[in-house]
Amino acid sequence: MPAPKLLEERLADARALVDRLEAEIENEVIKNDVREGDRIKFVFGRATTRRELVGLVRGIAIDKVQGILLRVESGEGFHAESYKINIRDVLKKL
Repeated sequence: MPAPKLLEERLADARALVDRLEAEIENEVIKNDVREGDRIKFVFGRATTRRELVGLVRGIAIDKVQGILLRVESGEGFHAESYKINIRDVLKKL
């Protein structure tokens, strides 16, 4: 029979795994529910220039090769910038 501590550690690991998987599922559901006009947090850039931004979804397109693409506007007024991102770059809906 396994020691109680070992059993407790395994149970804690299993609970952590379940929590992580539930968070991933919730994130995927949120990503698939993005619509024009939604505020989102997303990542943009590669490697050292990659950064997190917040923006407003202005358009959605489906590309046969790239999948679901979003046109997102970040910033305000004269300093607003427009980004074209893939749906997988969405971190969460705000």
